Amino acid sequence: MSPLAGLATAKYRIEHEEPDGTGAEGWFWVGSRHILLKVDGDYPTAGGKTVPVSATLSDIECKPRVPAPFTAPSTMTALPIEARAPFLGFKAVRSLAG
Repeated sequence: MSPLAGLATAKYRIEHEEPDGTGAEGWFWVGSRHILLKVDGDYPTAGGKTVPVSATLSDIECKPRVPAPFTAPSTMTALPIEARAPFLGFKAVRSLAG
């Protein structure tokens, strides 16, 4: 783990290829608080060009989370699991209840 933006990090290798020849290869660094801090690699396009990709976060301030942004308003109703399944990549299953 090497520090980046003042946070300890773990470095991971990216090697991904799509059937059309596009994909990505390179490295990414994740901070101890699960924050993606840096990406550095290449993106081979379908046309045969390689595009370099690089991004680094800086001036990061880690503060306690306020639960309000993550709490659903009382006027909202949760979707039944059958309705959520397709959005999560699962096959919809008919409920056996009732």
